[in-house]
Amino acid sequence: IRRVGGKTPGTFLREEIAGALGLDFHIGLAESEHRRVAEIVPPDMPAPGEPNPLAELLSDPNSMAFKAIANPPELVAT
Repeated sequence: IRRVGGKTPGTFLREEIAGALGLDFHIGLAESEHRRVAEIVPPDMPAPGEPNPLAELLSDPNSMAFKAIANPPELVAT
């Protein structure tokens, strides 16, 4: 994108795709927009030896959690 059009990927997306479609989508975010971003708070982790529900979901290759996180499948460690 930068070599052909001289724009960064974020600028290209904003001007040529998102703007044309009326989308509010960003690659990179101006500091003036940080107030709009939600804080992501990780869940409390279970104590050692206690069941971990997320780990259990991710151990099942047919679960939606596994399919969402392990996509593409080639990235999953064997």
